[in-house]
Amino acid sequence: MADVTVTTLNIFNRAGEWSLRAPLLLDQFERLAPDVMLRLSFKLEAEADAVEAAVRRTLGAGLRTPDIAGAGGTLVSTQEMGAAIERAL
Repeated sequence: MADVTVTTLNIFNRAGEWSLRAPLLLDQFERLAPDVMLRLSFKLEAEADAVEAAVRRTLGAGLRTPDIAGAGGTLVSTQEMGAAIERAL
């Protein structure tokens, strides 16, 4: 496993009361992948699988952001990639 930081996600309701407190794992760049958050922090296996499948379908369609662009594929912005993954869900 890559270097990770363990922290806590605190979500409040509108009254400022705790509605959710869960452990989080952040990667070495302090990012949290949605599938990791769903699987490890919230124990939502089916939802994590759905996100991973949507990412695979989107990448399989040839879409690439500049940070993962290689030869071939269609270059899209991060916002466009996110929208394409959302549609694939």
